[in-house]
Amino acid sequence: MDASQVTGTNNGYFWVCCSFVSFFLTNFVFGLVAPNNARKTPRQLWKWKNIGTSFVHSFISGLWAVSCFYQIPEMKEDLINSYSSSAQRVISLSVGKYSY
Repeated sequence: MDASQVTGTNNGYFWVCCSFVSFFLTNFVFGLVAPNNARKTPRQLWKWKNIGTSFVHSFISGLWAVSCFYQIPEMKEDLINSYSSSAQRVISLSVGKYSY
């Protein structure tokens, strides 16, 4: 779809907020399952949680970005003027993660 043909509501803020909350919870869960040797210092625990949360984000956004290009092949040729609601959501996911 061409970006100039986009109509409807923009749910980007909603997806950013959902992503923010999801990555907050992911970080919390990684804190609960951290091994004892990662709990020796607060810095080690922070690293453990940060690396785990970043891995989850990388896995999800990487697969999702590839699926966007599979769904809308025109995006390979023109990222500026092509549009996909799925691509907008994967960007919102990343904005929510990095806002966290």
